Amino acid sequence: MPAPIIELTDDDTGRFIIQTASSSYVLDLDSAPGGGGRTLVRQAGDGAGWTPEVPDGTEVPVAELRLDGEPLPLVKIERCTIGHAAHFIV
Repeated sequence: MPAPIIELTDDDTGRFIIQTASSSYVLDLDSAPGGGGRTLVRQAGDGAGWTPEVPDGTEVPVAELRLDGEPLPLVKIERCTIGHAAHFIV
């Protein structure tokens, strides 16, 4: 079994699904043939419109955003580490 991934950096390649308390993301870090580039797709969490409880008891707002479901060009991964807010430049 492969080791769990704790952090993604701007140098990584592959395709990853990232789950957060309020949404999920698909990161495609492989350049597509013809220069399609890397992409980031966000989806609101299953409970869009309400606030699910997370394990520590904190309620996290869930919101649908205008570009949910749309592949966005991913320019840079500033930070993507388990337990910390992710920072992407799109």
